Amino acid sequence: MNNIKLIYIFFILISGCQYNLNNQPDLIINQETKWAITDEHPSTVECDKIIDKKNRIQCFNSYISDLFVQNIMKDLVLENSNSNDTIFFDLTFDSNGKIIVESMTGNNEIISLIDDIKKKVETFPNILPATKTNLGIAVKSKIKLPIILKSD
Repeated sequence: MNNIKLIYIFFILISGCQYNLNNQPDLIINQETKWAITDEHPSTVECDKIIDKKNRIQCFNSYISDLFVQNIMKDLVLENSNSNDTIFFDLTFDSNGKIIVESMTGNNEIISLIDDIKKKVETFPNILPATKTNLGIAVKSKIKLPIILKSD
């Protein structure tokens, strides 16, 4: 009878220990992967030279906007564009610094050209990816880039 009680207590202890061990790594991972103030946003070599974080982020935003306007939007001839159409690009910057167009919303005439736009974006130079400073690794990041179309 005592042996049965010992076996029963043993199984309770083992199942209780395994339950706590399985949850602990998930908690640690969630805490470590949350975005922290010290983490670095994506950047470029030129923008990375700027010390002030707010100005560095503004530099990067301007760089990405200019890259899209100069290499994609200027070549588009829009027949049915209103004077202030806005296109929203959902962009992902992978951990290697590659720029990827996930989706577009806005002007249907431009959205129909998404495959051509994605091909052009593949030729863009890589950027410096976002960095989790507490882990020391490059990570994927996403932004929504608005481009305002102005017709003359």
